[in-house]
Amino acid sequence: RHVRRRRGGRLMARLAAYRDFADTAGDTGFVLVRVVEAKGSTPRDTDAWMLVSANAAFGTIGGGRLELEAIDKARQVLAGAAGADSMALPLGPAIGQCCGGHVTLSFETISPDRFDEIARMVEAEDTQDPEVWLFGGGHVGRALASALLLLPVKVNVAETRKEELALTPDGAIRHLTALP
Repeated sequence: RHVRRRRGGRLMARLAAYRDFADTAGDTGFVLVRVVEAKGSTPRDTDAWMLVSANAAFGTIGGGRLELEAIDKARQVLAGAAGADSMALPLGPAIGQCCGGHVTLSFETISPDRFDEIARMVEAEDTQDPEVWLFGGGHVGRALASALLLLPVKVNVAETRKEELALTPDGAIRHLTALP
């Protein structure tokens, strides 16, 4: 298992999820799928990427039929049944995606010796997440924190009651304050 580092007292959830994904990919590795061109209305821009292994995926390039096509092609690349060339997709009625734009994807096989390189990429993305502050760590604050932890944001919970703060979900940054 990989060591899970903490930054500012919080488990870097995205990095931890990546490490779990990489552990399951094993010696086969995975495919890095990148949006290299996005024209018109598209679900994600050229900063979007995802990872695809034989039986799992990490990240997203926008969901829908676009992502299903990308996963299928990535698994073919991984199995040696397709080349790692790019794939261009019009996002219209032909594939059942109504965006109307056009996306070009690249596919790159990542072997286990490059897993740490991808971890640094994941970590860099994790540090760029916006912050959300919740003032109050009672039952409502905990519920909100749990929901927000599923999103690419840093969740901060400020609370005056030490015992309530201790119940804050893992992954949130806890702040014990003297004043509300």
